[in-house]
Amino acid sequence: MALLGSIFNYYKLSNDQKTWMHEQKISIEKELLFKKLKKRYENYSNIFKLLGNVRDIEYPEEHYDYLRNNKDEIIKTADLILKELYGEAGLFMEYKTRSIILKTYQISYKYADNKVSLEELVDSYYIARRSLRNDLEFDDYSDSKKIKDVLQDPEVESFDLISKEKKSIWAKKDVLASSSRPGYPAKIVHIQTLKDTVEKWHRINIKSVICLLSEKELNTYYNQIDGGLINYYMKEGFNVFCLAVDDFQTPPLNMDELNIINNQFGSLEKPVLIHCGAGQDRTGRAVEFILDLN
Repeated sequence: MALLGSIFNYYKLSNDQKTWMHEQKISIEKELLFKKLKKRYENYSNIFKLLGNVRDIEYPEEHYDYLRNNKDEIIKTADLILKELYGEAGLFMEYKTRSIILKTYQISYKYADNKVSLEELVDSYYIARRSLRNDLEFDDYSDSKKIKDVLQDPEVESFDLISKEKKSIWAKKDVLASSSRPGYPAKIVHIQTLKDTVEKWHRINIKSVICLLSEKELNTYYNQIDGGLINYYMKEGFNVFCLAVDDFQTPPLNMDELNIINNQFGSLEKPVLIHCGAGQDRTGRAVEFILDLN
């Protein structure tokens, strides 16, 4: 009844009052967007500078001579980039952007070991910068306009800053999916949160789960779950493979771990969902490796 009353009262307002309410709503949206954009700029400034240490192809040849002769500097830059990813900047990044920048970190080490060319190194830094710029404009949100469009469009009704559920979790449709752990980033996950997450996975027909959480993470985050997280997955009918991998490793997964994960992916019923904690470093590297081989 209260809702019906609110709707009735709204239609009783004059056009001028409705216009004022609409303008107030847009003003609040714009203020929220500016605040979030400003926060992202503040947190991204260091990583933008670091990604600029390897410049685009139009720069003088002297720059590339320097890169060829100072590979230790590239490694220093890569390590600082990784530090930024694990800092506050990484918390604000979208999964795709963070994965691309992590790949730049990995390519830097490969270049230092003469495993990739200078051109591949330069391209990876260029792509990372482009992705970070897109992240600032919220390009990653499906069915949403860029921030500049919101600020220019007087008719816009809303801009959903927390529409992550609109984003597809599919790395390969109906075959391979990725996600953060149930309840992330909560330190203590309760049963209802776990049920809600698993229900979403069932809705998209996930058959198998590969869990990359360490023993410490499993025991810390899911000690409120009777029998633990893995046992709960199995009770829900998932085929489950768990490989305990510590977080904050460099690189996130070694080759032995990647090969084990890929072999399990090959034998598990599809679709398979992979998750670690945030669903970024360990998961992102595993998904990338599987897609490269399949």
